[in-house]
Amino acid sequence: MQPTGILSRFLKTKERLDRPPPGKSNYGYTGHLFATILFEELGRHIPRRYTLVRGPLWVHGLEWVEWDGAVTKSVLPDNSVALYEPEDIIALFEIKTRGVYGGEKEVTKALNNIAENFRDARKHCQNCRQCIYVTLQERKPKRETSVPYYQRTKDILEPVCLIAVLFESPVDNKPVSQAKPCPGEWKRLIETLQAL
Repeated sequence: MQPTGILSRFLKTKERLDRPPPGKSNYGYTGHLFATILFEELGRHIPRRYTLVRGPLWVHGLEWVEWDGAVTKSVLPDNSVALYEPEDIIALFEIKTRGVYGGEKEVTKALNNIAENFRDARKHCQNCRQCIYVTLQERKPKRETSVPYYQRTKDILEPVCLIAVLFESPVDNKPVSQAKPCPGEWKRLIETLQAL
């Protein structure tokens, strides 16, 4: 399945959701939905000696960070808490549906927090070969005075992780045929996972 297949499945499922009442959001569910669909596809590209685990999960010694997923050396028993030993971690994921957005300060703070978590994980997990940030879409500025979300994401996160932005934003209210994939991002993500 290519990114357009992931997007199509995501949007079809999302269309069936009820609209949240005023002041409420279904972002938690839509994030979970995207991660589930994404990980079903990514699991086909992980070397057989490893396991792709969808979060939430934690790493012993970094319990204050909730990870959206990981590639691990071992599988936990079914009834266990999703707490992995650092030496079992091969890759860690941060997954977003709509990227990081808000005002300039909020965006910078959120991205710096993600970068710091990835740096801490690389130090703490001696077998961690890759940290990966995946977002279904990233906002592109409409005006010159807008926050340059995509560029800010690249500037802050690229030094510490692989960034995979699947589509230019917005994709929610368009037919899948009009969605603009970000060239080369999916291929780079798959090649990185296959090389683990």
